[in-house]
Amino acid sequence: MLHFIYKGDDPRYPDTDLATRYIGTTDNPNERFEQHIGCYGSNREKHDWIRELNELGLKPLFAIVEVIYDGKEAAFEREKYWIQHYLDRGCQLLNILLMPSIPRKQRKSEEKTDRMLLDGMEVVKRKCLQCGCEILLGLDEIQRADKLCFYCVPCSLPI
Repeated sequence: MLHFIYKGDDPRYPDTDLATRYIGTTDNPNERFEQHIGCYGSNREKHDWIRELNELGLKPLFAIVEVIYDGKEAAFEREKYWIQHYLDRGCQLLNILLMPSIPRKQRKSEEKTDRMLLDGMEVVKRKCLQCGCEILLGLDEIQRADKLCFYCVPCSLPI
């Protein structure tokens, strides 16, 4: 399967080292770009940047940097390369990998589920992806993409 390394640029700073704000990898660029525009996920700094652009009537400019033919692991390695490349150029990237967080490979394995009954309803204990506090999700909510606590949800909604 093909994988793509892409960058998200700030349209206010075309052709400058300030432009590139995000580097990512995906096997479906159009879907991933829409996820970014919709502020899905737990990267608050990136979402703040996208909201700021929205308030100005702008959107991030996404472009494919490299096509990877050797699978997902190779794509992750190339993503790291491109992140370092843009950091070396002085770009202020908003990648969650650069922030104090769980490394990419450990995120899903450490997302433990502890099922329990609460007032007769089966719930699962998880950590909020934004602040790390413990949250309880009903079984119908487990597939929710955000998995954010009550306090972080308003911060993650697109404006």
